[in-house]
Amino acid sequence: MNAAQIKHMVDRFLGWYLPADFRPDAGISFKATFNEHMPFGPMYHNPCGTNLFNASQAEEMVRYMIVDLPQSLPEPSQAATEPQPASDLVIHDLTGTEEWREYDFEGRVYRINKPVSVAYRPGGTTHRVTDEEGVIHCVPAPGLFGCVLRFKGALVF
Repeated sequence: MNAAQIKHMVDRFLGWYLPADFRPDAGISFKATFNEHMPFGPMYHNPCGTNLFNASQAEEMVRYMIVDLPQSLPEPSQAATEPQPASDLVIHDLTGTEEWREYDFEGRVYRINKPVSVAYRPGGTTHRVTDEEGVIHCVPAPGLFGCVLRFKGALVF
């Protein structure tokens, strides 16, 4: 496995949304809902890989996983390899509509150039934005933690 393949695996992990039934152990706590007392109802945390590790830690994990990796493995069944979409995940195609988008956290700006899609769960706390190079960026939803969204392009939703 080469460095580019490892980087690809790290990027994919960091952008991966944890499953809805995520239940950590070993003293780690996670509360899936918040604002239960508000009139608009509860909101749901929607963590992704960056909520667990930073890029260096994820790379260390991937490198650990590939030590002594056999040269060939039996092929998994087709059903096991097909992605299972989350029924409540909303995905918008941004291809060609936005030049860039920025998430501003009280003066700290995170810019994503040439976004091609954005995915989120209604009421969730994060957005997953994929750029044209296939890098997945996991960012807080606008309005949370003082986050303001700016973009240059057409309004698509």
